[in-house]
Amino acid sequence: MLLEERMLRPAPFSGRADEDATEFWRRFQNYLKFQPIVADADKLRLIKAICIDQAADWAKKLEPNKCATLYAFKQAFESRWVKPALLKFRSAREMFTKKTDARRER
Repeated sequence: MLLEERMLRPAPFSGRADEDATEFWRRFQNYLKFQPIVADADKLRLIKAICIDQAADWAKKLEPNKCATLYAFKQAFESRWVKPALLKFRSAREMFTKKTDARRER
């Protein structure tokens, strides 16, 4: 049982640009379905514990109303960490353009 729990628990979220916040939240939601955590306060403690580095600093500085419920925390989390699809596309396009430009210089 402990091994299953460790495998399902989402990896910590640090807020780095290369992390997918949407995927992190999806995995956190799946973990909550597996783990019988009922109280909102326990879920909030867990999500705050999984946030590390700059994401932990961000969570610590949240206004009380933005972390009063899991729903409020999710809204704040998405506003801060989830990139709009257009920005994701732009970042991917820039990444592929840079590779193409580097090949042309050879």
